[in-house]
Amino acid sequence: MEATRQKIVVKEVINVARRNADLRRQVRYQGLPDSELPLVPAEMEPYQRKFICTHGWSERDRSTGKRTSHKLSTTDCPFQMLAQATKRSDGQWSVVMKREVYAHNHCVSEDIYRSYPGIRQVPADSPLMPGIELLVESEAGTTSVYNYIRENSKHRVSMDDVHNLLRRLRVELSDNDAVAEMIMDFNRESSANVSSVHESARGDTGVLSFTSEHMRAMLDNFPEVIQMDCTHKTNQ
Repeated sequence: MEATRQKIVVKEVINVARRNADLRRQVRYQGLPDSELPLVPAEMEPYQRKFICTHGWSERDRSTGKRTSHKLSTTDCPFQMLAQATKRSDGQWSVVMKREVYAHNHCVSEDIYRSYPGIRQVPADSPLMPGIELLVESEAGTTSVYNYIRENSKHRVSMDDVHNLLRRLRVELSDNDAVAEMIMDFNRESSANVSSVHESARGDTGVLSFTSEHMRAMLDNFPEVIQMDCTHKTNQ
């Protein structure tokens, strides 16, 4: 939560199907038709979300004892709230907050908030990514990318964060180059070959379509057979 400098996470989600199944198993509802049960409508999915502070996770018990080499961020912070689908007195459904504990047992500050990994690191959909990708393609060093992020955003990345980001981007960019080369080779094989790239609503590559010279010739010569094969799946 940017405004309050709190890192709130979802601990548990209960979907509508699970809630309705629990209602049907209750003794007081046994033998009753669904029309007489207070079932949660599907459009209220999910039925409930439990939010806690990022410092509220419980430590996992380990059979060999605690591993002291790992720094744990849990403080058993009591902050919590339930966002639950509830039927109002007028018969309408709405989301109601329940069991709220708006208190922390640790410091909350700008510096601490900016140090959390999910806040500190650059997300994949960040507007910084095109600039970072250009730096990677131009073989800029880790320090240059680090300075670019620090100077153009509030992300207080560490050098390890930048190393991990560059490693992932280099793999993605090399894969993209390989796909682009494959498309160019396919188009060079014949002037009758046709390839197309379809993007998703977010601008990501969704579908690559390839139509070879032979495929186009077959469609021109035997359109009825091709249509039958596609319609009735005779080739499967």
